[in-house]
Amino acid sequence: MTQLTLALSKRETRKRVGPELARRMIACLIVHNGKWLTRADFKRLIGLDDRQVRLGRECSHGRICYGQRGLKLMRDLTLDEWKEYEGRLSTDVRAATERRLEAYRRYHGKNYMEKIA
Repeated sequence: MTQLTLALSKRETRKRVGPELARRMIACLIVHNGKWLTRADFKRLIGLDDRQVRLGRECSHGRICYGQRGLKLMRDLTLDEWKEYEGRLSTDVRAATERRLEAYRRYHGKNYMEKIA
């Protein structure tokens, strides 16, 4: 299979190409019958680079899950794998919320100090 080269820096391109990448990845995961596939596997099997794999996963509407072992279809997760995945998502949300609050405090604290100086 030929390598798909795309400029993914433009939002319009990502919106157009992302669903097709997701379809290709889902098809590949179906063929591999419930196995975890790594980004290297996707590169070897269907010629996707890391950015394309990430975009395809993001455009899969939750059908493709990710973890330490790689990527897998949601429908193929065991109960333990689902619990691990859900825990990872919750941890990611908490970490992102904390970063947002730190940035908020820093920005508003800076502006407050500038106003009283």
